[in-house]
Amino acid sequence: MEDNRYLIDEIAHMKRLMFLREEKSEMQMGVDVEKEHDPTYKKIKDYYKEHNDFPDKKMVFKWIAEDHLEEFKDYYTRLAKMEKEAKSEDGTRTSIITQDIKDQVQKMLDSYGNKKIPDRVVHGIADKNNIETDELESYIYGLAAKNE
Repeated sequence: MEDNRYLIDEIAHMKRLMFLREEKSEMQMGVDVEKEHDPTYKKIKDYYKEHNDFPDKKMVFKWIAEDHLEEFKDYYTRLAKMEKEAKSEDGTRTSIITQDIKDQVQKMLDSYGNKKIPDRVVHGIADKNNIETDELESYIYGLAAKNE
């Protein structure tokens, strides 16, 4: 029994080492990819030199968004899709309401004459698209209120 405990501890230790190695590899890949924000870093430095202060967060976020959009014009559409797929793979639900979901909701609102869509239908749309039911309900109620 003592030998089994040692073996179990060794296996657990090896798994931790493998996880740390994978995590380090992911981190290094991330650092390499995020070097694309070097122009933003330069903008922040230049802003600081000129104003003796840092730019506000909104300005920095805008610069980062510009970096991404220079790379791919539909960067955020791709990112939303990738995150939805990744969350779907690991069993978590996403809060991203895509255009496809918006179209489904509009069809439902049209078919119910802009009246309350039954909960079972809302839950069906949420389950089908692997999104948070509360988020979808909020979107639907907001849309229905606009249409009134």
